Amino acid sequence: MKKIISLALCLGMVMSLFTACGSKSEEAKTGFAVITSADHSSKDAGEKDGLAQVDSTAVAVLVDSKGVIRNCVIDVVQTKMNFNTAGEITTDLSAQFVSKKELGDAYGMKAASPIGKEWFEQANAFADYITGKTVADVSGIAVEDGKTTAEDLKSSVTVTMTDWIAVVEKANALAR
Repeated sequence: MKKIISLALCLGMVMSLFTACGSKSEEAKTGFAVITSADHSSKDAGEKDGLAQVDSTAVAVLVDSKGVIRNCVIDVVQTKMNFNTAGEITTDLSAQFVSKKELGDAYGMKAASPIGKEWFEQANAFADYITGKTVADVSGIAVEDGKTTAEDLKSSVTVTMTDWIAVVEKANALAR
């Protein structure tokens, strides 16, 4: 939880810098949202130990007076809790969970990526892609099984983006 709060504060500070650097004649609003979802990697304990995983996707957007996204920052914290067959948590409860952006290349997705891009590179590419678009445009991105089918986006983003789109919509709705 401390990690999510820290992430939220960092994203808020970054977005306030964007607001401060913007044109004084154009009013902009900052929106921040977090969506937490159970991950498909979770598994029950049976004969082997189990895993409970949740992903908290955080997005900050800067939206102008016309509803156009002027900036976007995306990050995810994956919280993985292992437990044994007796139901006892075996993960160190004082462990800090590092966000995917903080992990950078250490996240290790590049080797498995069909486009040779690390997670943070794909998140940045998505943020760049939606910059200059409205939330309606973002909501209309073609997605199948969580991944984009839009030709101009799938060359730079191959990860599941369903939560990204949902949290951008939520952050936009909360923009103040």
